[in-house]
Amino acid sequence: MKKLSIFGGAAILIFIVVWSAFQLVGTIKLEEKNTEIRAVSLFNAQVKTTNGLIRGYLEGDMPEEVIVASRITLQHSFDSLSLQYSSLQQIDSTNYREMKTIWDDYLTLLYEPSEPQLEELLKLEEEFGEVLDRVFKESHEQRRKLERWKTNY
Repeated sequence: MKKLSIFGGAAILIFIVVWSAFQLVGTIKLEEKNTEIRAVSLFNAQVKTTNGLIRGYLEGDMPEEVIVASRITLQHSFDSLSLQYSSLQQIDSTNYREMKTIWDDYLTLLYEPSEPQLEELLKLEEEFGEVLDRVFKESHEQRRKLERWKTNY
């Protein structure tokens, strides 16, 4: 009987340790997604602001210096986004690679010697938005999985 209670106690202890580990892993993944959302949201807002300034410039409402300053700010914002992603070591970097590709296209259009092509920039802004939407969806799914796990166990 004593042996049975020792095994029962050990089984309960093992269950608690495993359950706690799953809770911790789920919470960490959720926090990574939340960090990714914050980084991508900030960058997405910066892209929209830059496109708005370019629209103003093309319509004659903004001086060219504003566009130059916005380009510099946007570059710093993307550098910050890159640092955010590099700090998320366990994250699937598919979203980052896709954003990097869009960013390279965006820079090409933004720094062309001719007038910035607003229509193309707006298309790329939409692509950034799609990546952002996907990141939000992934985060929501991660949150649901964690809540379901907590509810079931």
